[in-house]
Amino acid sequence: MDLYLMSEMPAFSTAVVILILMSIYGGGAAPGERDRVGTLPGQPAAGELPFSHFSGYVELPAAGTKMPARHVFYHFVQSDNSSQPAAEAPLVIWFGSERFCSPIGYGGMLEVGPLRVQSDMTLVLNDNSWHKEANLLFVDLPAGVGLSYSERITAEVISDEQTSKDAVDFLHRWAEKFPQHREAELYLGGEGHGAHHPVRLAAQSMRDKALLPPGMQLRGILLGDPEMDLESTFLGFVDYLSAKGMMSQASRQKVLTTCILNSTADCGMAMHLEAIALGMEVSAIIEPLCSPSTHPTSKFLWFDPCSVNYLHEYLNLPTVQTALHANHSHRVPGPWKICSKNLRQGQLPPGSDKPNWITDTMRELA
Repeated sequence: MDLYLMSEMPAFSTAVVILILMSIYGGGAAPGERDRVGTLPGQPAAGELPFSHFSGYVELPAAGTKMPARHVFYHFVQSDNSSQPAAEAPLVIWFGSERFCSPIGYGGMLEVGPLRVQSDMTLVLNDNSWHKEANLLFVDLPAGVGLSYSERITAEVISDEQTSKDAVDFLHRWAEKFPQHREAELYLGGEGHGAHHPVRLAAQSMRDKALLPPGMQLRGILLGDPEMDLESTFLGFVDYLSAKGMMSQASRQKVLTTCILNSTADCGMAMHLEAIALGMEVSAIIEPLCSPSTHPTSKFLWFDPCSVNYLHEYLNLPTVQTALHANHSHRVPGPWKICSKNLRQGQLPPGSDKPNWITDTMRELA
């Protein structure tokens, strides 16, 4: 429209035209703004948090009759690195740790994210948070983990291959919400079994340049204690405990028998139950288990064995879920849990049953 004609219009008419033009040409706030998190219950009382963060759902449509619609929950923490604007900072997507465990819970609230939950349901800042260097995106995948859910109510069989496909679909749709990050330098991260997804997606993106959103460039993968070869991982851990006198030969044999004869899930559960029986925290073997009298010890002041319990209580508070724009339709099945028991491992991707598939793939990436 001619600017001269606009100048001759009454003020009200001009405002209407501006609003129409904004709707046509995409003016206004990015779609992700509606997911901006305001005040979280228990956050430090000194005012606003020193970073911006967003959370909500990205909808993945149904794929035929076998894959229902999925509602994938995310938490996005913008970088507060003063040396560069958040829109220019790298983007790290964290895929979490063990299979069917919440990346938002483990990665976001217990490890590399900016906030920690205390026993009194207050939040404290994590001085070692990665958001000081990069934008952090935690995604509860597959649907059914954490605060994500699907339209299918019954227990689902989920394959790693489907989870990787959903991750790609999610990223494209998330980039539509946050177009200012479309050209981000991307890093894919994960630990334990969650490290499989960065490796698989990185290999796929090398073969298919159109896999990622246009403009987004994969710069690297970040792997923490990756599950490279499950049998070797468990054997090494059990042998170490036995050699240090922290596990009896009878307990060692019990775990090894389960691991050799049964599935990965049975093996992991056997190790977990045996560790509890021995009064041991698997992720910090010289620390005590959580109990009413337990407090962080002087050896590792950053570690509180009850932190998962605090997180369970906090993320199940209705006020917290409302503040995070989560579970607004009350479709998340049951209370929030850091690991889901409603999902089962489906068929492994071709080649993934080989003990050294992940190391072979990493050589390909190198």
